[in-house]
Amino acid sequence: MLGITFTGGLLCGTLFVLLTLDMLKMLKEVQRKVSVVNFRRYKIAVTSLLAQFLSSFLLSVPLFFFLVLAASQIENSNGTAKFLVAIMPFYSPVNALVLVFTTPPYRNFVLR
Repeated sequence: MLGITFTGGLLCGTLFVLLTLDMLKMLKEVQRKVSVVNFRRYKIAVTSLLAQFLSSFLLSVPLFFFLVLAASQIENSNGTAKFLVAIMPFYSPVNALVLVFTTPPYRNFVLR
């Protein structure tokens, strides 16, 4: 189970990196064809997506460690497992904060 999870995560991460590089390449090609305002909007959208993915990845790390603890059956790991489970619900608020602070209209609304 742990090997499948690790392999799936590695494949998804690789796919994400390839898609991100493709988006950035396409954005660079479009730069000369669109107005400065639209290009800025596209760039902000890509940056926001990257930041949201990074927050998702960082918050999936505790889940991976929880799986490692469960698979290894280490004695007296209940406290660590409870801590890891307590961290997991932070995904939604952290992702919302990342969205707000990486998207100018939302950021302006909140800071106003």
